[in-house]
Amino acid sequence: MDDHILAAEKPAFARSVKAIVTGDVQALRRELAADPALVHARSASAHHATLLHYVAANGIEPELQRQVPNADEIANVLLAAGAKVEVK
Repeated sequence: MDDHILAAEKPAFARSVKAIVTGDVQALRRELAADPALVHARSASAHHATLLHYVAANGIEPELQRQVPNADEIANVLLAAGAKVEVK
């Protein structure tokens, strides 16, 4: 994983992004359980992406571009936790 890309992020947000792009549902659930506000958090990068953006677009940083193997399951976890579909 390209940790240098996520170095500017808060650790929990970075761990959540890693869980998303690798399809690790359990790790994502653990992060959300420990800090439910993560579902509304925004990236510190100029794009200010939410965690749901990393599932849907997953083209935010080219180094993190990869197909999430279980994107539907990951998205459902985020939506169940309160992620907003329409954010600006």
